[in-house]
Order: sequence, then C-alpha cells, then structure tokens
Amino acid sequence: MVLKKKYLNVYKLLGGRIATNVADSLFYMAILWYFKETSHSPAMVALLFSIEAGIDIVSFGFGPLIDSFSIKKLLAFSTILQTLISLVVVFILKVAKSSIAIDVLLLLLFSASTILSSIIYPTEYKLLPVLVEKKDLLHFNGLFQVSYKILDLVLDGITTFIIATTSISMTIVLSAIIFGLALFVYAKIQVNVLAKDLLQSEEYFSGSYLKDLRMGWTTLKEEKNILKLILPLCGQLLFWYL
Repeated sequence: MVLKKKYLNVYKLLGGRIATNVADSLFYMAILWYFKETSHSPAMVALLFSIEAGIDIVSFGFGPLIDSFSIKKLLAFSTILQTLISLVVVFILKVAKSSIAIDVLLLLLFSASTILSSIIYPTEYKLLPVLVEKKDLLHFNGLFQVSYKILDLVLDGITTFIIATTSISMTIVLSAIIFGLALFVYAKIQVNVLAKDLLQSEEYFSGSYLKDLRMGWTTLKEEKNILKLILPLCGQLLFWYL
C-alpha cells in the first residue's frame, strides 16, 4: 500500500499503457478481420503482418523524435491521433464500399496507427526511470513487461469474441473509446521539475544516435558470442513468421 501511494504516477502510467495495449489490439484485430472477410486474400493479411513487422524493425529510428518533445505532450498527441484514426476508419467502413482505393487508405491508416504505437511504448519506458527510484526500477520494469505479455496472450481471443458478437465497426469504436481513456490517464500523470531536468540532461541521453549506432555495431562485431546468439534467434523468428 505504501509503495502504491508513493508511486501513484507510475501506476497511472501503467494504467495508460494497459489501456493503449487493449485499444491497439482491438484496432489491429478489427482491421485484420476486415481484410480477411472482404478480400479473402492471404496476401492482404500477409501485407498487414509485413507492415507491422517492418515498422517494428525501424522503430529504433524514432528515438530522435521521442527526445525532441515533451514526454507528456508526445503521449497525449500520439493517443489523440490514435483516437482520431479509429474514428476515421469507422466512418470509412460505414459510408464507403470496399475498393482498391479504400483498401489502400485503410492500410495507410493502419500504418500510421502502428507507427504511433511504436512511439508511445518507448516513450512510456523513457518516462518510467524518472518516476521510480533506482532500487525499485527493476520491480516496475518487470511489472510493465509482465502486464504487456499477459495482455498479449489473452487480448487476441477476447477481441475475436468481441468482433464475432458485435461488428468490426463497433470494435473500432470501442478501440477509440479506450484510447480516449488512455489519454485521460496520461493527462493525470505528474512529472516534477527534477524529473523534467533529468529527461533533458546529457546524462540521461547522449543526443548522438549515429554515434551510438556505430558504437553498438562495433561492439557487436567484437563480441562474437553475442552475434552467435542473435543469429539463431533471428532464424527462429523468421521461421515463425513464415
């Protein structure tokens, strides 16, 4: 109880993360279901997976963007855009007939939503260390990771049930509502002056991404054991996606 009161802002951040994760899953599964039902094309479904995987691969490049803005403003702006995208998709599904142009538009909106999600999650992790004392950071990192993994395991099944019992449009409306809830929770997070100073300090972030990437690549080449570990994992993931 003492820990919960002390870290109330962290639990607000966790609540926002859970809401964002739920809304993401609802939106993603609804779009996936739409293409599966309308196009009946495995290629379109594979394209959705490819877009998501491709954005995940390049998401490390979003670092300069994340560090250029206020954390709270970035969380709020990204979540507002997520909400608007969900509402626009609902409007399109209600008034437009399926066509190549509509499919392309939905893919673009899906891509934008996925990019925003790839910005929100690391933004949350950047905020976490300035809200938590170092001795408790491991505990909260584990809590965030466990909640994320558990939600991933159960949300797909729940979302499928929601789509099957309601509709694709209603599922996306629910996604917009939950994004709105996440926005409300993020707005309640308080970042004190010391935390703001730490977020902007050179100690927290080096400010040189190209230098850091070169250093990481050099380290990877020198540490052969790391490379030997990574390559089998890459092969396993590739086999899983195929």
